[in-house]
Order: sequence, then structure tokens, then C-alpha cells
Amino acid sequence: GAEFPERKMAAVLTVLRAVPYVASSSPGMLFVPPAQIGWHGGMQLMTQQPHPSVFTPMLRRPVSGGAGRGGGGKPMSVLSTVRAEVDGVAKISGRRKVAGTRWLELQQIDYHDESGVPRVWDAVSRPGLPDLCAVAILPILKKKGSQDQIMLISQFRPAVGAYCIEAPAGLLGEGEDLRETAARELLEETGLTVSRFVADDAGDLLNDPGITPTRVKLLVCEVDLDDAANKEASERGHEGVYGLAEEGEYIRRKVVPLAAFRDSLAEFEREGFAVDGKLMCFARGLAFGMEIAAKFAPSSK
Repeated sequence: GAEFPERKMAAVLTVLRAVPYVASSSPGMLFVPPAQIGWHGGMQLMTQQPHPSVFTPMLRRPVSGGAGRGGGGKPMSVLSTVRAEVDGVAKISGRRKVAGTRWLELQQIDYHDESGVPRVWDAVSRPGLPDLCAVAILPILKKKGSQDQIMLISQFRPAVGAYCIEAPAGLLGEGEDLRETAARELLEETGLTVSRFVADDAGDLLNDPGITPTRVKLLVCEVDLDDAANKEASERGHEGVYGLAEEGEYIRRKVVPLAAFRDSLAEFEREGFAVDGKLMCFARGLAFGMEIAAKFAPSSK
């Protein structure tokens, strides 16, 4: 592709990387930072620049040779092409269980694509639970005379192999609605009591639509630290371990300023933590909204 200054490339990729994460933690396309451009996970990022003022990122898929290498050791690839529109609709014809544990079930899904071609897809589900099976809570801490803060948590995630910064969250309890589960999980994982839920019409968040139909609801709530119910937990600060010991939970609280949410998550990453995609989306959106508001705010002059 055409040469593109690295600083401009970094700026473009920063924006592009944020977009797929709005709906999912597993983007449908792969964007990588400048330092990793080239063969990455069997795919190559290239640029096509039809006009000096236009930058179009495109993906190249390897044709043969494995890991993006041809038989002669050189990358062999073709550009993804646009096909003619079809009238068909993809349809699922069956599901079958392949394996399962207490928490997960591996399935194979038989379906026909839009051209009528039969195909098989591997997927994972939560046995015995609806697709909307979990709730995440974003607690905004309120205290008179203080700026708003957000209560986050950290815990070790074996699937990631790292300690993760997350919002308090959990699976729906039997007979509970979303807010009841949210209040219970917040108390279990942080010791705090919900003061009120902020009105929210956000849709359900697909966790990883490429492999699972499970969804989570992100609820925003306020926690009044001046309330007697939260006084002891508030004064404890970052001290103490929370969560259910019998479930192997070792949860620690992390309080960050709301106004510096995005910068705080970036700092956690520099410290070696993994950061949940839902949090990063929320923080990027919040920062972007604040920047836009400041840009168009009436001048005080």
C-alpha cells in the first residue's frame, strides 16, 4: 500500500479501533497499531489510497501456505472483494451439544448461508440460562464536596491469564430481575449499597457474537457515600478482599475519578492489568462526549 506517516496512522487506528467495541468485545475486523502492522494473526493490514486526502484501511487474507505465507515463504494474499447482492436469508436448521461443563456448553450449529449453502458453526452457551443472563454495574460514587468517582474491581481471570479491571457483575439469580441482581452483586463485590439506578435505555450488550449468543445488561447506578449504609465501606478505601470465598473470588476495589476514567484505564493497562472491553467503550464514549461538549461550549469571553 501507499506510505502513510506513522503518527497519522496511529491517530486513524485509534478511532477505528474504538468503533467495533461499541457493540462487542470481539470486533468483526482486525485493526492493529503501527508497531504490529504486517502479518498479524494470519492477516495483513494494508492501505489503499485512491486520493492523497483519503485513507482506506483494508484487510488482506492469506490464500495458502498457512499463517499468511505462500509455498515460497512469501506472503500470498488477495483483497476482499464486493459480491453481487443475493435475495436469500441465512437460516439455522439445527443445534447439537458437543460437550459441556457446569458453566458452559459447546454446540455445533447447522445453518444455510444467504446463498443456500449448508454450513456448520461452533458456538458456546450458558446451560440453563437465557441469552440475557448477566448484569454489569457501573457505580458512580457521590459525596458532598467531592468530585464524582467510579468504583471498579480487579480479579484474576484464568481464561485471560491476568488480573482484569472490570465493572462489578454477575449472573442473574433465580427469581431475580436485573436490578435485584445488580444490587446483590454490588454489595457482594464492593460492600456498597445502591442509592438509585440511573434511568437507562441502553440495549443488551453481546459479549462475543462470533461464538456466543449470551448478552449482558450494563446498569448505571449512584452510590451515596454520605449515607450511613455506605459509610463503613467508603472509609475502608482500597483495603480488603471481597467476593464469595467458596467460589474462589478474590475481588479488590479500584476507585477512579469519573472525569479521568479513560486515562485511569490506560494507566491500569500500563501496570499490567487487562481491561474489560465494556469499560473501555464507556470510558472512550464519555471522554469523547466531554471533548465535544467543551469544544462547543459557549465562550466565557
